Amino acid sequence: MKKSALACATALLLSSAAHAALVTVEYKVPVNWMSVETATSVDFPTSNDLPGFTVAVGDILTGRFTYDDATPLTESTSGIHATGEVAHSLTFGEHGPTIAFTDPLALQTNHLFGRDSLNLFGDAYYGSGSPTRISVVSYFAAPLGTTTPGTLPSAQDWQQYHAARPTSSVELYMYRDGTTFSLSGDHISLQVLPSVPEPATWGMLAAGLGLTGWAAQRRKSPAA
Repeated sequence: MKKSALACATALLLSSAAHAALVTVEYKVPVNWMSVETATSVDFPTSNDLPGFTVAVGDILTGRFTYDDATPLTESTSGIHATGEVAHSLTFGEHGPTIAFTDPLALQTNHLFGRDSLNLFGDAYYGSGSPTRISVVSYFAAPLGTTTPGTLPSAQDWQQYHAARPTSSVELYMYRDGTTFSLSGDHISLQVLPSVPEPATWGMLAAGLGLTGWAAQRRKSPAA
C-alpha cells in the first residue's frame, strides 16, 4: 500500500513538472516597407533613424516570445481569448537594440476567416528625455482546428503555424514628437526553441527523483 502511494506521488510530481514546460517561439521578419507620417506629409524612405537607431528596408527583425501553454485565457464579448502572461522581445538587425515589450502585453487567439489566428500585441519605450513609443502587432495563422478554442498553441501545434507563415506578418508603429514611423514585413522563418524548465520545475523533478531513490534505499535496507 505504501509502495503504491509513493509511486502515485512520484508520478504526479513528474507529470506536473513536465506540464510546466514553457513554449518559446522565435520568428524572423525582413522589413519590406516603411513610412514616415507627420501632420502635413507622408514619405516612404528606405531607412530612418526616428526611433533613436537606424532601421532600413531589408533589415531582419528577430522576435522571441515565451508563454506557458496551460495559461488560462480570458474571453471577451467578441469571442477573442487573451492573456497578458507572455514575454516578448524584438531585435532590430544584427547590431540594433533589443526591445522588450511589456507595457501592456497581450496574446490573443481567435478562430475567424477560416483559420486559427494568434495575435501578439505590445508597447515599449526606447530612449530618454522624449522617448519613442514602439507598438508591435505580430500575426500568426494556422489551418482551422489546429488549436482548441480558448487554449494557446502547444509546441507541436506551431508546426502548423509554420506551414501557414505566408499569412503571418509583423507591423510596427513608432511615435515621437508628433511623427509616426511605420514598418511591416512577412515572416520568413518560425521555430520553437528548446524549452528550459523553470526553477520550480527543477525542484519538482528533484523531489520526484528523491522520493524514488528513498524508496529504492528502503527496499535494500535490512529489516530491523
